[in-house]
Amino acid sequence: AGGQFLMQVAELFGARHPGCEVQIREAQVAEVVPWLRDGVVDLAFTGYPTDAPDLTCGGVLISEARMVAVPAQHPLARRSAVSTGDLADVPMVQLSGTATFQEMLTLVGSGRGAVPVGAHVRRYHPRPDVAYVLLADAPPVEWGLVWRTDGATARVLAFDRAARDLVGGEHGG
Repeated sequence: AGGQFLMQVAELFGARHPGCEVQIREAQVAEVVPWLRDGVVDLAFTGYPTDAPDLTCGGVLISEARMVAVPAQHPLARRSAVSTGDLADVPMVQLSGTATFQEMLTLVGSGRGAVPVGAHVRRYHPRPDVAYVLLADAPPVEWGLVWRTDGATARVLAFDRAARDLVGGEHGG
């Protein structure tokens, strides 16, 4: 989902700045901050909040319902929505124990626990061993661009502007 959105932003940015080339790279969640700090990427489209003092978050570009991925055989999988209290006795799969999002879903599917996700995951990561259930009392998942505060170049700010214009419907120069 993020890749499709970024391609649209890159197209709008490219139309406005034909001399600039945009390269899209996929990063695992744990790679985002190191890649930004090491200059591997100028910007990252990632979930908010990003609480690193040396990074700047642009505005929220996409907001979606928060879901929870649970094993398909779990009793909560049969419900249309759950509350955070319903998850009190459900172990949570931790990002620190996995390298990729797919590994996290594999652990969920094998019954090792649950993991909060954005609603887009239902469409882009359907799995027979995982059910996605609305987390009714949780705030939405918010997504936006992040960059090094000291790396706020004209190109970075112009890309951010293109992204904000795209979601706001303003395609003018």
